[in-house]
Amino acid sequence: MDLAQAVTPAPRARRGMSMIEVVVAVMILGGALLSMGMFVTNFSRATRYTNARALAGQLVSSRLEQIKTWNNYYTIMSQFTATESQVLPGYDRRTYTKQIGGSSASKQDHILVTVAVYGKAIPDTIKNTIAIPRF
Repeated sequence: MDLAQAVTPAPRARRGMSMIEVVVAVMILGGALLSMGMFVTNFSRATRYTNARALAGQLVSSRLEQIKTWNNYYTIMSQFTATESQVLPGYDRRTYTKQIGGSSASKQDHILVTVAVYGKAIPDTIKNTIAIPRF
């Protein structure tokens, strides 16, 4: 027998895990599951918010495209200045128009059109503004 074998005690046979090891393992597993649950909740909330904002942006864009294709410059302000309730469930749309730069007879004027969409699903208002020159 050499010196290393004489100093080292023989290993004992283990029958299973101690209670402390089980408690620590359950705590680690519980922490991981709790973190995963919080991540999934936050991710789903962010996804809903992003989808709601995208839908609001599409409502703004569709209204602006409708106005841009309007064929009578002089009726844009009377035709499109309005508030539309429940364009889609939970979304309202407001269209503002303002004439800039001269009278309606001036050739150097344009109309600013702002479309704003707001609703319960989005905490802020989604807006976009375009300028339509006289044609």
